[in-house]
Amino acid sequence: MAPGTVKRAIGASSSRAASRSNFSQPPQSLIKTICYPSVFKVNTKATRHWCKHEDDAIRAYENEMKKTHSKFTLTRCGLFVNEKHPFLHATPDFLTLCDCCGLGCGEVKCPICIENCDFESTFWKTMPAWKKWMVCSV
Repeated sequence: MAPGTVKRAIGASSSRAASRSNFSQPPQSLIKTICYPSVFKVNTKATRHWCKHEDDAIRAYENEMKKTHSKFTLTRCGLFVNEKHPFLHATPDFLTLCDCCGLGCGEVKCPICIENCDFESTFWKTMPAWKKWMVCSV
């Protein structure tokens, strides 16, 4: 690698777009997002809402899970790099562990599009039937 160049990894949020791109002419927006993430940050009402409420959402999730899961723990985490393919990485928001379900991980998504903060109605209304079965059978 030439001096002064910076290695960038393709994370989970960019990997699909990168894998489906024409490698001889990748989209400029994808290149900018991967190579210059601090310059091309998204700054919308939704992302500002997410930044403001992410910690609240994680605390609420943890409190709810502790009510129904045996020895539930939640640990905030950061970057995970694939040892075999170090150019691939993921950044979940937290890892979980409990006696009843074992290991898990979580990613907070911004529900700004949910009208009147009525998550329950929106969740069940918009979820495909097969996912409802999975949620109910756990």
